Amino acid sequence: MTVKNALLLAAAVLVLAWLLVMGVAGDVLADTTGDRLMGAINGVVLAVVGNLIPKNIESRSDRRADPARTLALRRLAGWTFTLAGIGYVAVQLTFPIELVRPVSIGLVAGALAVVIAACLLTGRGSQAPVDS
Repeated sequence: MTVKNALLLAAAVLVLAWLLVMGVAGDVLADTTGDRLMGAINGVVLAVVGNLIPKNIESRSDRRADPARTLALRRLAGWTFTLAGIGYVAVQLTFPIELVRPVSIGLVAGALAVVIAACLLTGRGSQAPVDS
């Protein structure tokens, strides 16, 4: 994602958030509807970011790591966060309002735990041999 596209995405999220706030303030939308729609937007952003993770350009820190393990870890993280984002949207739009927050937090926390565990487990012995 280019900086221009990232800024456009951020601007779109801010405009949508403002429109939702105005809709709730003007009694066009119920409070819970505005909250649910903003949560769904957050889930879409998480899914988009997850989709972009494996496509990220190699960073300087990756140069010493095993490329196959790095790519596998990025793919795992990408899939995990994309699916978490899709699940987040589904929870926001379908669950009873009293369950939305705990289930959404649990879903994203679980995805983050999977990725952190994979990083820690993959990190052992992931350094590529250094040519002398």
